[in-house]
Amino acid sequence: LIDLFSQYMTPGTVEFKEEQLPAEQKDPLAEDNYNSFEGIEEGMTRFVRGTVRSGQRIFYEGNVVVIGDVNPGGEVIAGGNILVLGILRGIAHAGATGNHNAIVAAYSLRATQLRISGYITRAPEGETETPSYPELAFIKENQLFIEPYL
Repeated sequence: LIDLFSQYMTPGTVEFKEEQLPAEQKDPLAEDNYNSFEGIEEGMTRFVRGTVRSGQRIFYEGNVVVIGDVNPGGEVIAGGNILVLGILRGIAHAGATGNHNAIVAAYSLRATQLRISGYITRAPEGETETPSYPELAFIKENQLFIEPYL
């Protein structure tokens, strides 16, 4: 059986085929009358379960979802979007391949450095109050914006 599979499959070769539904079969929830952020696109996504600790570096060409925290000194670099289901206190670089539509979202956005494509910002010096709601960082009109998500 292994010999049979090895004749037709080689390790590391996977093909994905995207299928489009005809217009009359499209999901009504996806219509333009619903507000959605256009920077989030489906694509390859890596899920990281647990805390990204100081000295750790997560790099992925697609989207990265961290189910946990990113500690100071930890880095998450993605060609797509970065979502942190926890506290982001380290470095986040979304759109590392030049994607200006990438976003960074976190339950608590306290990054020491935040980058989207070629745009970069740092946390303010000294103690500041941190919001108690999720935030979303994105590029709009050639500026990096951080807004409440909910």
